[in-house]
Amino acid sequence: MCSPALEGKMKKHLFVCILFLISVNVFANAKYEDNNYFFTSDRLKIREGSDLSSKVITVLDRGSCVFLLEKGADATIDERQDNWIKVRTIHKKNSRSKSVEGWVFGGYVVSPEKIVPEFSDEKVKCLLVRQNYIEPEKGTSGEYTHQYVFIEDNNFLVESIMYKTSFSGPNNEIYCYSYERIEDGKKIVYLAYTYEDDGIAAVNIFSVDISDYGNAKTVYEYASANNDRKVRKYISYGLDDFNPSRNQRSPAGKEYVLYKAPDKNSEVLGTLKKDDVFILDVRADNKLKFEADKPGFWVKAATAYDGIPFEKKEFHWIWVE
Repeated sequence: MCSPALEGKMKKHLFVCILFLISVNVFANAKYEDNNYFFTSDRLKIREGSDLSSKVITVLDRGSCVFLLEKGADATIDERQDNWIKVRTIHKKNSRSKSVEGWVFGGYVVSPEKIVPEFSDEKVKCLLVRQNYIEPEKGTSGEYTHQYVFIEDNNFLVESIMYKTSFSGPNNEIYCYSYERIEDGKKIVYLAYTYEDDGIAAVNIFSVDISDYGNAKTVYEYASANNDRKVRKYISYGLDDFNPSRNQRSPAGKEYVLYKAPDKNSEVLGTLKKDDVFILDVRADNKLKFEADKPGFWVKAATAYDGIPFEKKEFHWIWVE
């Protein structure tokens, strides 16, 4: 028979375990509310029934799109708790593949980050999908993708991969923020991207016209074709702590006024001269700011080569167009 104190501890631990299981189950079920489109986070078998012994119909590639038809029983597979779900595959437009229906384990599907209202209407739904894929055999290496997916008439999928990069090692950090805009009737995406890995960093800010999403290409494909009508690169620079001579920090190229706030009526704190070299902070607390119906953006900047560490620099707002 347990002592009162030991019994109290056991009840407390049991209560914590129950709370944990409930929270995991609630989280797993929450992703199926108000959304029917999902994307596979790894290669995934689609089966005739909702168990591992059921016959495999086909294997879906990582990043495949499926439409939720029915939510099944809870299950725990590979230490992941989720539901079996019945789905219909959605293929790219003009694909020869036919849609199939079957069951997959929900622990290997992810929700889109959001539905993009600026690019959606009653016929076309635009979804933003971001995935950080870790290769199982390598542990800390993988691939990051940031893409827009267009669903037409709930049947056809058109994919526009905005940015994709590989990474390796446990010390990498990726900050990627996108902003959807309608400018002059065109679908424009602004992308601010920072990659840091063991002393090497890169920052890019560019905009992409994806109005013709049915024939959209990756940013790299547009850039390699020198298609300035589709991709406009505003700022790009790299930092290499191991080899400073390789550092590439874009010169201002023009004079920029430094403002206290992202507003040209706010206090002026100085200027970046035409020949000054500057760096940017585009992380979560300092995202790009925009003005209604006006191409361009506000971003926080500071001068480089002043001996002040990045984390201690004072960044102020500049307007880039």
